Amino acid sequence: MQLEKLRTKPKLSSPQIEIQEMSPTMDLILITGLDNLAMFYNIIRLLHEEGFEVMDSSFSLHGNSKMQIFHETKVIGNSTMVYRRVKELLNGSSSSDDIIETLLNSWDNQIHSEMLELINLT
Repeated sequence: MQLEKLRTKPKLSSPQIEIQEMSPTMDLILITGLDNLAMFYNIIRLLHEEGFEVMDSSFSLHGNSKMQIFHETKVIGNSTMVYRRVKELLNGSSSSDDIIETLLNSWDNQIHSEMLELINLT
């Protein structure tokens, strides 16, 4: 009977995000629905972009929800910025200007790293 209730439980209306900062480490706990399992890898990528080294990560499924835990060591990261970016990643950006700026920044980083590889080869 309990198992049936968990299976028919409605999806979470919005993701739940919690950051626990214990210098020099930080834990990011995220509870979402099952609709996007690829988000796990996107968040790891985002954490690396923000200057965090992911020491350990895991996710577990419970009913219609998924709990993801990321244990990071701060290299140069800002937990407030990470919270904002994770929220944007989950809920979409607040405006189309933010989306365009994010895309342009990611293109700049890719071009820059490709240019560095070319410089190192010559």
